[in-house]
Amino acid sequence: MAQLIKLRTSNLPDAVLDRRQAVPALIERPSDFLIVTGLAGTAQELSAMTDSAPGVFALGGAMGAALAMGLGLALAQPKRRALAVTGDGELLMNVGTLATIALQNPSNLTVICVDNGHYGETGNQ
Repeated sequence: MAQLIKLRTSNLPDAVLDRRQAVPALIERPSDFLIVTGLAGTAQELSAMTDSAPGVFALGGAMGAALAMGLGLALAQPKRRALAVTGDGELLMNVGTLATIALQNPSNLTVICVDNGHYGETGNQ
């Protein structure tokens, strides 16, 4: 069954997570996954964390595509674990993909959604 992990990294005075620490802690061994990242911070951090390994697909500039690409990888490579790491704003750009993921229900797909409380790529609303 696909997993959705959501990290809320702001507006929680008692439990603030630093994405730069939390995401690597969730992904102890990046080499175990085919990884698709969303925009900006997640793409940069995971590329740096993995030294831009061949199994890391950083989608800078393809807002809304990380979950669809992660689903595609999971379905195309059923013996490999796929991981899509995205932000809350990017997830909203293609929220319908969650329904498709639920329908397909790939057991090898994990989604991490980082909620930082603002939409940085479009002006920090």
